[in-house]
Amino acid sequence: MNAMNEIINERTNPDDGDRITAHLPLRVYIGNVHDERIGGFTIPLPTTPETLQPFLDGVEITGWQDMEIIEVTADNGDVGDLLTGAVKRTMSPDALDELNYLAAKLSEMPPVEYEFLAAITQSGRHCSSVAEIINAAENIRCFDLQPAYTAAQYGEFLVNMAKDSLYGVFDRLSKSEHPDDREFAEYIQRLEEHVNYTAYGNAAAARENGVFTEYGYLTEDEAEFKSIYRTSQDIPDEYRIFTNPDEIIRPPLKLDGVDIGATIVKLHAICTDRMSNTAENLKVLMGTGARNYLLMINRERVSVFPALDAYKSGDIAEKAVAHGSHMPGTTFFAVRVTERGETITGDFIELNTEALRTNISRHSVEPNRIEAVKHDGFSKSYDLEAWNNVTESQRGELKEYRQHFDENRLEDTARRWQSLVGAHEQVSNTVGLDVFLPDVAAAYTHVNMCYGMLRVADDAAKEILARGDADVYRLVLPEPVKLAQIEAMRPITQHNGLAIKREDVECLDKWARRKADDIMRKTERGERDKSKSCEDR
Repeated sequence: MNAMNEIINERTNPDDGDRITAHLPLRVYIGNVHDERIGGFTIPLPTTPETLQPFLDGVEITGWQDMEIIEVTADNGDVGDLLTGAVKRTMSPDALDELNYLAAKLSEMPPVEYEFLAAITQSGRHCSSVAEIINAAENIRCFDLQPAYTAAQYGEFLVNMAKDSLYGVFDRLSKSEHPDDREFAEYIQRLEEHVNYTAYGNAAAARENGVFTEYGYLTEDEAEFKSIYRTSQDIPDEYRIFTNPDEIIRPPLKLDGVDIGATIVKLHAICTDRMSNTAENLKVLMGTGARNYLLMINRERVSVFPALDAYKSGDIAEKAVAHGSHMPGTTFFAVRVTERGETITGDFIELNTEALRTNISRHSVEPNRIEAVKHDGFSKSYDLEAWNNVTESQRGELKEYRQHFDENRLEDTARRWQSLVGAHEQVSNTVGLDVFLPDVAAAYTHVNMCYGMLRVADDAAKEILARGDADVYRLVLPEPVKLAQIEAMRPITQHNGLAIKREDVECLDKWARRKADDIMRKTERGERDKSKSCEDR
């Protein structure tokens, strides 16, 4: 056996005395996602909730929704960088638990196995998430690491191995009494001088699905690799910081690149009894020109506001969100506009209610002045103290008044909003409308998924039925009753009792687009009539 084989044997088969426990903890720098001014701290992992609690209290972290994992470091930079990328700015409920569990695995690893893991992370395999890295650690014996760092080295190593295994044959040829045998041995020696070790090494690596790292040549027994760790429920209780194994926390929903107006109309249809404020929401969407909105859904209504309005103290949006966030069953979505044209296109990202409420309370902005206009056209500016001394009756004498806010404070608030949304987006589950709509609607009525159906608002169901977009059913026991089209002309007497089949959810596309266009035409016509009336006066 040559020297390289001896090194390989020594590294992959250490004596028991060499299998010492590696001091290779992870270190995590944690901050408060709602306010970077509070600061943060670095904690060594693994840790326990009891050890961590005083530090969490110090930066006002009461749960996973407050936490921002800013950086992960390790004794090996590649491992730390990769883990940082996997959890950067995450608000996943199990992110810290997974890192804590992985750190426990690493602290028990012999140095030689940790070197294998470092090679795996550098290779980019099994590294897209903390869960994959945990599985790599669990399957470390499925990998082989050889001290060859380039294709040329590996090619030369393979040639030498072949020579070693055939040395006896070659020796007999070179010492043979027959001239032809000796000539063949000389020919082999001349060929060896022209072997392209790099090409040979690359060909072998492609065949073996191997990769060269600064730790050596890495190969994997793919047939033996098992997904031992699947979800956070596989984490032993002693490594949990925030999550309860009995509580499965669904990741936030994300809907990409959809017609925002039509989607909001659909949400009205499946989450409310009537669609009374649909026009108001579309007017906000069309008229403000903002890029970021906050969508609030509960049993009372569906509401859309420019996102920053929810941070403006005293604003209608701020009051509505404060009220809605304390209502059971309220769901919030960040709505991000990516394109404005004939249709407004963008994304919906579900937000954790507690995280949103905390973010708003910490970064709400007070107005710096109030601009008022009297009925005689005279305008007056108030600072906040003077405005607070104006009585309600005096305010009633004003034609209109508007709050003004410091632009620098609003820019800072906008950054806080983006940080909050980005953290949720990082761990979100991107789905299509066929999943998004039923999942959102399921929170509002227990009959919503009855018989695999999707409940729709009465007026929406009547129009869908009248237009023949889809079959409409009345949800009654023992089974739903399909309605005849003529029933669209009759009064609806049973609320929350009309539904379409879940597979017919696409019929809402045509209906919603038609509804949105109709609302916007009426809004535009009303604005023109209002303008003409002002001109006439």
